[in-house]
Amino acid sequence: MFKKIVVGLLAFVLSLILIGLCLPSDFRVERSISIEAPSEVVHRYVADLRTWSEWSAWNTTADPSLVYEYDGHTQGVGATMRWNGESLGNGKLKITESDPSSGIRYDLELQGGTFAARGQIRYGAEEQGTHVTWSDEGDLGWNPVYHWFGLMMDGMLGPEFEHGLAGLRAKAEAAHIEAQLEPAARPADETGSMGDDDSAEGDSPSRSLESGDDDSAGGVPTP
Repeated sequence: MFKKIVVGLLAFVLSLILIGLCLPSDFRVERSISIEAPSEVVHRYVADLRTWSEWSAWNTTADPSLVYEYDGHTQGVGATMRWNGESLGNGKLKITESDPSSGIRYDLELQGGTFAARGQIRYGAEEQGTHVTWSDEGDLGWNPVYHWFGLMMDGMLGPEFEHGLAGLRAKAEAAHIEAQLEPAARPADETGSMGDDDSAEGDSPSRSLESGDDDSAGGVPTP
């Protein structure tokens, strides 16, 4: 009986390995969202790696032990971010392309380079703003166990992309609304300043007349 159980387990494991070898080694995860703000506003938060902790799912709320490090500059091509946390593990992200009108591309490494992927956050123009698409894709290599993980990648990364895009939309739309309100406040300030100037100028003739009166009182002729 014991021998049959062992043989059955071995056959099951072998079948998993064989099926895993037949599964695709590559994966792709993609999510999109519409943001009511210009791509230039969206890009402020996407191209600056220091802001990712403010809107992405990978932050200290998800993992209080998470620590970020940055290599050199944090914006645009070449900007590099590293992180390490008990729950989220360790990783590295480096921006390889950056354009305010089209988005960014980046290289991603997880768990000390065990997993590698290429990602992008792309912008597309819409009537009300910007259509943002976030995607990751990569090759899991020959390991059949990793191929099984590839089947679950969309379920694991997809919700995190959705969370991040929702946070990005909140940030970008708030910044866009604030930028629209600022010009509306300026004319009132300028009008107030002009009123003060006019008032000051209006006082000048009065002071001149008073000066004239003083001259008359003193009997000093005006040259």
